[in-house]
Amino acid sequence: MLDFTAQARVVLYKEEDPVKEMKFNAKESDNEHWFQFDKLTSEKPWPDMDEQSINRFTIKEKFTRSFIIGNSKYGDCSSDFGWMVISGGRCPWETHFGRDVVLYSKLTGGTNWNDYGK
Repeated sequence: MLDFTAQARVVLYKEEDPVKEMKFNAKESDNEHWFQFDKLTSEKPWPDMDEQSINRFTIKEKFTRSFIIGNSKYGDCSSDFGWMVISGGRCPWETHFGRDVVLYSKLTGGTNWNDYGK
């Protein structure tokens, strides 16, 4: 049985409607390390997350991005691919939307961030 006092969740809204939700087992985690793929307890908000190689699933990222979920195609601006990120870097897809903007894939799977609006 899950200890509900040790849960964390991330909910993405479009206007007032929730569009994506992730619940995590935060037991024995600090304020940064609860946000990890292996701590995800809810159904995955993007079904392909189990099929893709996820190399970034972290609150803090070295490129000044945060809450990033990206896969192995992540690396240079033109091939940046993922499910969710808060922008903060210098890639064209980030400057297009602005700094500290929550971006997420509206598809049933991940997206290349250069495909604006998907």
